[in-house]
Amino acid sequence: MACAAWSRGYIKVVCFSDSLLAVSLIDKGTNPSHRYATTVADIRRWKSESWQLSFHHVIREGNQCADFLAKLGVRSGRAMRVLDEPPSSLVKFLKAYEIGSVFFVCRLSL
Repeated sequence: MACAAWSRGYIKVVCFSDSLLAVSLIDKGTNPSHRYATTVADIRRWKSESWQLSFHHVIREGNQCADFLAKLGVRSGRAMRVLDEPPSSLVKFLKAYEIGSVFFVCRLSL
């Protein structure tokens, strides 16, 4: 799986997830037999590239972007969904979080 942000030349990517488990698996790694072991290994490999990639846990209710994406994920009915572009209805929330640097918000659910 290729990383969309890396292939587009982003040098700073900050991902927020309302899943503490997802953030923990990315930070610490996982058992090779885990359902998402390959995905976790890919993400950990991306972290070693020459860019700033970080993952942080947020409480969904305190973050409109995370809340929007969580609801989108539930409606999709899939275990995992990768978004190459933010949905147009998410842009207003992203603009509210803009802090003057490249800022990418994604939802990870494992």
